[in-house]
Amino acid sequence: MKGVKKILIKNNSALAGVIEALLLVGLVAIILSTIQLVYIPEIMKQKESSHLDEVENQFAQLKSVIDTQSMMGVMQSDEAIAYSPMFSPIKLGTKKLPYFVTSDILGEIRIIDNEESNSEIEVTPSISEDEYINGIPLTSVKYTYYSMYQNKINRFYYIYEGGGVISNQTGAKNYTGEVMKVNPPITIENNSGIIEIYYYIPVFKCPSGKDYVGRLINNAYIRTNYTNHVKHTTPPDTLTDPNHHYIKIYSNYLDAWYNSFMDNRIGMLWEYEKNNYIDVEYYNQVTPPYIKISPDNWDIDLDFTIVEIGIQTGSGTVIS
Repeated sequence: MKGVKKILIKNNSALAGVIEALLLVGLVAIILSTIQLVYIPEIMKQKESSHLDEVENQFAQLKSVIDTQSMMGVMQSDEAIAYSPMFSPIKLGTKKLPYFVTSDILGEIRIIDNEESNSEIEVTPSISEDEYINGIPLTSVKYTYYSMYQNKINRFYYIYEGGGVISNQTGAKNYTGEVMKVNPPITIENNSGIIEIYYYIPVFKCPSGKDYVGRLINNAYIRTNYTNHVKHTTPPDTLTDPNHHYIKIYSNYLDAWYNSFMDNRIGMLWEYEKNNYIDVEYYNQVTPPYIKISPDNWDIDLDFTIVEIGIQTGSGTVIS
């Protein structure tokens, strides 16, 4: 029809709906980004800290089990706990958080037994037993935890070595280092001019193929039992003998060992070294480095008990 004009009517309601949707999506994106960048790292830190606290408690339990088996075995107790395998759980890792950018926390357990260890305790006079005449191997159970959140690889270790529990952390922002969390079963007695050192040293013997479990989230189980023990005692020397008694400790964790001996006022040997009864020297500029404990103005009497422990990961019976 001629002469009819078309009238266009603007309707902004549809456009407003689109803008509202975009704003809503942007708001959700901002909230999720804030959660991911601010809150998730804190949640992960708490999750990791809680996990490591649990592992530390489990390592303390492992130490308690081995200490009990060692003492009861040495006393020739007729209780089954001394000779029957017991298992200690270690939680290797934890699962990632759902819906957010995180990763699983993975862990592994490795047993370093008497044939694999490159650490040892050397004593003079040497032990007459052929197996230990050149030194007592410092065997260990080592837990390694990997945190790879935000492309940062942090490693945290718990090591049960020589009867003590050591923690070691590398790659962390605020702390890198090692510390003896639980001291080894060493007892020091001051006996009128003689320092007597008593030490129960666990030596692990592990069957082939049972020394590793790893990169998992689930619990691992460490099975242990007492098998045998060797005593080594020495009477006090006269301090005139050039080969008088001493102890040398070779380990990958000498900082932790030295601090457990010499930490101000709480170290096991701090008081005796301060009063010049004995010498505790840290030779960290030689290869391999070592700690030496030797007499000063007083004699040293050694009373060592080497406790052989059958150990393995996983199911089955401990082979001793």
